[in-house]
Amino acid sequence: MARGIATCTCATCGKQFEKIVFRSKRSEADSWVAWAERNYDQCPDCWKAAQEAVAKAEAEKAGLPELTGSPKQIAWAERIRHRIWTDYTEYEDRCRQFAEQTGYDMEVFAAEVAKCREVFSRITSAKDYIVHQDDMLSKFLDTYMESK
Repeated sequence: MARGIATCTCATCGKQFEKIVFRSKRSEADSWVAWAERNYDQCPDCWKAAQEAVAKAEAEKAGLPELTGSPKQIAWAERIRHRIWTDYTEYEDRCRQFAEQTGYDMEVFAAEVAKCREVFSRITSAKDYIVHQDDMLSKFLDTYMESK
């Protein structure tokens, strides 16, 4: 087992950081180190901050409410919500395509989408996103179906 340690420099803040990998052969570890030093240009802290900024911007664009909780909970929950919202909007797009192909009444479809998005806008607790992150989309859809 060969360990490779790549020493990289963050393009955003200039901080040096390490990435570590284990490979079965020394040549594979050395090859990975060379690749990592060319390609990893964002430290974990800057990567996390960039992900949080994207999640926050997407939430604002979608009109989702501010989350409540501690600052750490909110930051974590915003990343989770971004992942769930992305999954939901992809699902919504597939449903829209299916509705268009099958001749479904698009006014009815738009009303259904509005109801779903309204349910999404009721979730304001960061804790809810964190606790239910693995099954949030199914819970969200269940809540929507109950509210119909």
